[in-house]
Amino acid sequence: MTVDNKMHSPKQQPNVPYAIHSVGKVFTGVLMLKLIEKGIISKESIDQPIKDHISETVWKQLPEKVKIHLEENGITLRQVMTHRGGLGDYLPDYTNAIAEENIPKINQPEDFIPYIDNFGDKEAINKDVYSNVGILLVGLAIKHACKDQDYNKILEEHLLDDVGITCLPHKPDNGVYNLGDKIAPHIVGGPSGGYWMTVEDLAKFGKWLYEEYKKPEFEKIMREYGKEFYYPEYGKIAHDGRIPSANAHFAIYLETGIIVAVLSDQPNKAVDLGFAIKRHLFAHPTSQKQLLASTTLSVATKLSNKPKEELKNRQKNVSIDDFGLRSSSHNIKSKITNRLNKKNKSKDDFDIEYKYSEKFTNKK
Repeated sequence: MTVDNKMHSPKQQPNVPYAIHSVGKVFTGVLMLKLIEKGIISKESIDQPIKDHISETVWKQLPEKVKIHLEENGITLRQVMTHRGGLGDYLPDYTNAIAEENIPKINQPEDFIPYIDNFGDKEAINKDVYSNVGILLVGLAIKHACKDQDYNKILEEHLLDDVGITCLPHKPDNGVYNLGDKIAPHIVGGPSGGYWMTVEDLAKFGKWLYEEYKKPEFEKIMREYGKEFYYPEYGKIAHDGRIPSANAHFAIYLETGIIVAVLSDQPNKAVDLGFAIKRHLFAHPTSQKQLLASTTLSVATKLSNKPKEELKNRQKNVSIDDFGLRSSSHNIKSKITNRLNKKNKSKDDFDIEYKYSEKFTNKK
């Protein structure tokens, strides 16, 4: 039995794009897996220096200290794929440029290079230190492996067309964002995230990826090279994404086939709601878990146009009214309310993707 629950804010129509932030890293990671599966990128090359995987033109554009760090320490493609290359970020300088109304013109991954932090941290090599620069280099390696074609066309040809979804680098006219944030509408998608898509398409991607995972050869490749988003010890594929004004949550629970996709133009709400939904679903006895197999929960939440001060105040307390959700199946609304109203959260409330996201958000 398949249950498809789709919940939207009463003020928000379905099929409206939101920014997915760092959930976009899953698309980059899966694109890499598909290229490995097709033999476009060899398994043996994954442990070769990242310098060997990007074009000479791109290499020359990298900040000097980054090039020295990569070369002297022999940082490999595998290391940058899993945030273990001792690299930094580009978002602070990129978003500062937007804030100063010097809007960057971003069309390809290499257009982010001018905003890269000019450093490499030797002490962070082979440690889990989240790096948008690392995943950007993964995208540049993908582009070079595909003969330096347009990156967005590579993504379409080797992934999006197979799934049958739309994933846009620039905000479309009907894209939803937090109106209290002047940076948000200028977010441009790239290998490290920031794409714009509907929650329906994100959920559809989850269904497709779950079916791919069930193929033994692809699961084997994912287990070896998909550690940025694949957690076999927890039986899930998961990633969060966020900026100060909005966030996104994506999870596939591999034992049951449950997919949860939540996009929001509100701070923290997608992640909080994602965990509330998860705890409700897994509170069912085993027999009911089986009934919920192949369930997809795709949720879009939208905040009405509120003054900036009210946006800040609403971050402090989460309630079901903040989500403005409608649902008639499984009594999800009341269950979520109960979860959100818990005053004393247990350690289980903060599982791997929450700690993963918070760790790196705080680091920044």
